Amino acid sequence: MNELKNVRRSLRIYDKVRSKEKFLPDDLIIEILIRLPAQSVGRCKCVCKLWCCLIQDPMFTVKHLRRSNVVYVYEENTKDNGDKEIFKCLSSKDGILLETSNLTGKYRIRNPITKQVQDLPDPKGKRGCIGLFHLSEANYSNIKLANVYCKEGTEDGGCQVLTVGTDLAWRAIDCPHFYNLGGKGESPTMAMKIDRAWYVCRFFDDVGFGVSEVVRLEIHREHFSHIKIPQDIFPSFKHVTCNAWEDKFCLVSMEEQDLHALVLEDYEKQEWSQRKVVIPLSFYGEFPKTVHTLLPCSFSNDCYWFRRCDHSDFKYNIRTKQEYVYSPPPGKRYVYNFTPSLVSWKVNHPQGKHEKIKQYKQSGKLEGKSTKKKTYKDFKK
Repeated sequence: MNELKNVRRSLRIYDKVRSKEKFLPDDLIIEILIRLPAQSVGRCKCVCKLWCCLIQDPMFTVKHLRRSNVVYVYEENTKDNGDKEIFKCLSSKDGILLETSNLTGKYRIRNPITKQVQDLPDPKGKRGCIGLFHLSEANYSNIKLANVYCKEGTEDGGCQVLTVGTDLAWRAIDCPHFYNLGGKGESPTMAMKIDRAWYVCRFFDDVGFGVSEVVRLEIHREHFSHIKIPQDIFPSFKHVTCNAWEDKFCLVSMEEQDLHALVLEDYEKQEWSQRKVVIPLSFYGEFPKTVHTLLPCSFSNDCYWFRRCDHSDFKYNIRTKQEYVYSPPPGKRYVYNFTPSLVSWKVNHPQGKHEKIKQYKQSGKLEGKSTKKKTYKDFKK
């Protein structure tokens, strides 16, 4: 009820301001504001009530995010004795960082631009692979996390999800495909998130130990499915990694002077590409030692991105054969990269407080006082 009142009040203010000030159309104001840095946009809320209403619109957040560029964060390359709590960035998604503490192992999400921070409940089981997702492209405030882990005392895996602003604890979901994780004959399990799905690869070089497959979790439906990997497509799965090919999932292996990629063209139809994509690495002859320090990450807009052992990024354009290196400044080291945004999320409220108030109301007492309204007869008595 209170939210409805706030919306109506905002609309009344918006109409009044728009009727008085008609210097520029709203669409033109939005087109100007989305071109500003995220920090400057936050300060623009104080200009007038009209601008504040426009900036707080979820669609404005989406438009501004689509025009934002990636920012690389570095820090001084100094050694730490380990007694100071530092939060390490595990991943970033649309301006939101997923971090963990070096002392307590606690998880949290943070937006460096809006300064919003929320601690997350401890996941069950061993530490696993945690992914950060948005449930809707039209509203980035709906955030969900997924954790793939190994169950204690067994070799089977499990999965649990957490919806920020709704769930107070991680919820376990059924995942029948995560049996005997890391068992005999299986290469290390790898996971990767693309769009709103979580992909987990299970590799077996010998068919006698198991069938190599890709397990996908659709985060919005909380539904698991799997697809088999062609067994003879790679000489061995020991050096195969999973990447993002545009907006599709792919398997990549660096063999001699070439990069081989097998793209999952259509997951719903269970269709892999007819043959592997082979990308010659022209820089191999000039820098033969560099190739062994590169980890393939993703492919988009004719460019393949690699991550080097020093955490710097290496971009190779397969069309122009040009290389680009993004190295840290002298004396500094790479920390993380993110896309500045104005994305915010709902904050969880302690359930115990609401339950306590509910119990007081049901018993007719609230903080030791009766909540029953007094009538004229009560005053007469």
